[in-house]
Amino acid sequence: MHVYFVRHGQTLLNKRHTHQSPNTPLSPKGQDEARTAGEYLREVNPTILLSSEYTRTRETARVIGTSTGLTPVTNGLFYEIERPSKFFGKSHFSLETFWYVFLSVIHRNNPKWRYADAENFTDIQNRAQKALAYLESLENSHESIVVVSHTIFINVMVAYMCKNYTMKDWLTFIE
Repeated sequence: MHVYFVRHGQTLLNKRHTHQSPNTPLSPKGQDEARTAGEYLREVNPTILLSSEYTRTRETARVIGTSTGLTPVTNGLFYEIERPSKFFGKSHFSLETFWYVFLSVIHRNNPKWRYADAENFTDIQNRAQKALAYLESLENSHESIVVVSHTIFINVMVAYMCKNYTMKDWLTFIE
């Protein structure tokens, strides 16, 4: 089985380094990026196209689906890491964002710690494990899988698939 992870196309908020809500659409450049990905993926002949439920991933998957002849299937496991909703529209480089990241790293080993309505590292790790188990369950029915998701979650998934690292191990590498 081959799994191809595709990060959604660009949004205007990505370009501005701004936290996005689940409903953020693709920019024109993001649409072009999705078309390019679709042209490439047509050659690998995928048999299933999965997407997170976020607007930008569904739009990317829809464009890829046009090239590959597949109808995207949304799946609640592949969404972006849930940051505090009060961050939507704020800069990635705001003091509050840095404080949130700092506290998240400090509390990474505490599964009960929460910052507002955000996921903690245990939540992300558990979701990645479920997503990997789901992908493994498709092994007998699909030779080539495309998953349209989000940068950080894709990084977590790849870490699990390649080295069986946990989110805590991944953070150790960047500390």
